[in-house]
Amino acid sequence: MAISKLPGGGRIALPLQAMLAAHLAGAAQAASAPAPATLPPVVVTGSLPEGLQNYRVEASETATLTDTPLRDIPQTINVIGREEIRDRQAREVGQVLEGVPNVVKAGSSANRSENFILRGFRAVGYAVDGMPLNAVADRPEVMLDLAGVQAVEVLKGPASVLYGAAEPGGIINIVTRPAQAEPGFEGSLSYGGFGARRAEASATGALTADGRLRARLTGAAQKEDGWVPGRPGSERRYVGGTLAWDPSVDTRLRFTLEHTASEQPFDRGLVIVPGTGEVLRPYDSWLAEPWSRVAGRKTRALLRVENTVSDALTLRASIGVDAGRVRDTGIDFQGFRSDGRTLRRRYSDRSEDTDTRDVRLEALWHFETGRVEHRLLTGIQQVRSRMLFERARANIADIDIHDPVQGAPRRPAKINSSYDERVHTRAAYAQDQIALSERWKALAGVRWDEYRSRRDATVGDSVDPRTDHALTGRLGLVWQPRTDLALYGSGSQSFRPQRGYDRSGASLAPEKGTQYELGVRWDVIPDRLSANLAVFQITKKNVAVSDPADPGADYRLLTGEQRSRGAELDLAGEILPGWKVHLGVGYVDATVTRDTTGLAGNRLAGVPSVSAWFWSTYTVRTGAARGLSLGGGITHVGSRQGDLGNTFKVAAYQRVDAMVRYALGHGVEVSLAVKNVFDKAYIVSTQSAREVLAGAPRSVQLSLSWTY
Repeated sequence: MAISKLPGGGRIALPLQAMLAAHLAGAAQAASAPAPATLPPVVVTGSLPEGLQNYRVEASETATLTDTPLRDIPQTINVIGREEIRDRQAREVGQVLEGVPNVVKAGSSANRSENFILRGFRAVGYAVDGMPLNAVADRPEVMLDLAGVQAVEVLKGPASVLYGAAEPGGIINIVTRPAQAEPGFEGSLSYGGFGARRAEASATGALTADGRLRARLTGAAQKEDGWVPGRPGSERRYVGGTLAWDPSVDTRLRFTLEHTASEQPFDRGLVIVPGTGEVLRPYDSWLAEPWSRVAGRKTRALLRVENTVSDALTLRASIGVDAGRVRDTGIDFQGFRSDGRTLRRRYSDRSEDTDTRDVRLEALWHFETGRVEHRLLTGIQQVRSRMLFERARANIADIDIHDPVQGAPRRPAKINSSYDERVHTRAAYAQDQIALSERWKALAGVRWDEYRSRRDATVGDSVDPRTDHALTGRLGLVWQPRTDLALYGSGSQSFRPQRGYDRSGASLAPEKGTQYELGVRWDVIPDRLSANLAVFQITKKNVAVSDPADPGADYRLLTGEQRSRGAELDLAGEILPGWKVHLGVGYVDATVTRDTTGLAGNRLAGVPSVSAWFWSTYTVRTGAARGLSLGGGITHVGSRQGDLGNTFKVAAYQRVDAMVRYALGHGVEVSLAVKNVFDKAYIVSTQSAREVLAGAPRSVQLSLSWTY
């Protein structure tokens, strides 16, 4: 769907275009005038150094939208860089996030996308280069490919001051690879278990002799037969490029364009066997049909412009476009017949077309008030999102879960839902990073949001237009008694609009989240090994619960409350030359604290009390074995409640992975990775008693790569 076809698109686009034109014109005029000495450019992409070698990261943009040392940020942020992604042979975001404390998988939307739980609360989607996904869709359109990813960053706790509507557990930000002036090429081929094969390449370099115009082009393609017998395979294709241009010493532009297309089985996974509370075995059982598929594609473009007007002022503008399309024929499980083994099924033909335009205008000010230094970010943001949705459903033949036999035909389906849903948000925000002294740093931020939404249905129920307003803030303080030590405390808020009405017909107010956090960052070995320890408490209020006065109606009350409190440790870096380690340990107690339907005291679904992860890589640097790298790690995820009613539980699991790599010379490397070394059967996540996802058995992957 073309963006120009959004209702009111012209009325909104023209003022924003005029503002942007005026902004750029002013910036250009300032740049043409005699300029004083300028500060070094402020990188706006959040990109990490390409040569990151020891898993240790010193700065990030995700937490502040400015390039800020982690030791100055009074909130936990975890960063997994490209070097670690390469060492672990990760192919999915979920594999990367296994190394982040208190982050676990939360289902896959029937094998369509990756979903996560952060500090006890489900994260809806993620951001790419600071631009959140479509505000209407509740999940990404495709599986994200890591070929174009420079780093995966996780800001823990509420992030609404910078990113708008979101759950209080945190936000995941995907940082794309930058274009560099120095020529470079990376290519790899891999083949592994279950027919997995993949090709990937990325090239970067300067397009002009002075290096002011730079580009990167990346592509990847993969196919996999899959580990479930009889289930069709999957495939994914990715192409992305970045163009960076510095027309003057004060002006910087970056344009990124990415496209991903994927097709895979639509699969709800396993079920809980009635009367047992146990997951169906064997874990490679397949209860769907060969024609149950999901195909998606996603295109994203982002233009950022930055101009250093003076030592005191930098102007920034960004325009992002995100368009997605999903077509699936999915089989859903509807419950059991009286024999407890015959599963009723239905299928749905679904189509989703999503479209988003995101515009930000920002000013970054540097000034002093007496001896206090300020870095003040002010900005306005406008986001317009739309989704066209249609669904047709029909029942199909039952299946015996203990002796599944495929072959049920599709039946004529009837459309039961068709609508056009739109969300339009406007926001203004300000954030001040304050250097009170050499040892004391403060961070304060505030944001005002207007969130307008409506759903017009041609089949099914429409949702009346509604407008929500939210004021959120954050406040933090950092004390640095030594150069290698930082102690911090902070509070932050979030909001998220929700649908529904109370008995008076009034719309439900947005959910609100509040976090309090205390932490310490310590450079255990300066410039090599860093640790972060934090304790936190998050409370989410205005959770909609059933109205006990109208148990058979759709009315809701805002009396629900959920709380998550816990601690986490992250240790990353290089212990000795060539020996890299990354340790993550998390504890969380996530419960329902208030409810009208008897759920108070229950644990939140899918949240383990304890999760831990360790990975280490050693590279021989001298002698006959020079160039040999050995790596391995273990993942532990504790037992989890399967649903909010706590009607069943899935067991804890431990999984061991390993890797060996050898540098043949001239940039050529060969590597062998083994996932699930001891071939453990385990459950990755649950979304309900009729959607339980099992982990893959042992697999081996052989790769050949060349770097120039």
